[in-house]
Amino acid sequence: MHGGSFTGNSCKKLLKNLDFLEENLPISLLKYVTCLKAFDDVTKSTFRTNLDPSYKTTINHFKSSFLKLGIKTTPKIHAVFFHVQEFCEKTDLGLGTYSEQASEAVHSDFSVIWNRFKVLENNPTFSNQLLAAVTFYNTSHI
Repeated sequence: MHGGSFTGNSCKKLLKNLDFLEENLPISLLKYVTCLKAFDDVTKSTFRTNLDPSYKTTINHFKSSFLKLGIKTTPKIHAVFFHVQEFCEKTDLGLGTYSEQASEAVHSDFSVIWNRFKVLENNPTFSNQLLAAVTFYNTSHI
């Protein structure tokens, strides 16, 4: 459904159910639960507005548990291993301040307005309709 990956709310739901997984998975798979718990700690220490002082420890613990799995390090995993810590060190803030969640919420909110003004892009009135939708949206969100 999500391209074979867990993102956003699907990922949060998985992380909230780690105790259930731990109780029901075979022992051979528990290393994955350990890794997911370590990732959950990273999200709690860095993916919020306030940066938890233990964020470096949680990132290193996650990195260690992930590498024990012996699976491919994806670009997103690489970013958590190296760039999240680097960013947090430079800003002294959690990632929540800069997340795409706020812009996604605006996009979703705007799409309701856009549906009232929308015309096809090749329509000669497209730019005027887009401007009208943005103006209406902005004036109703002052």
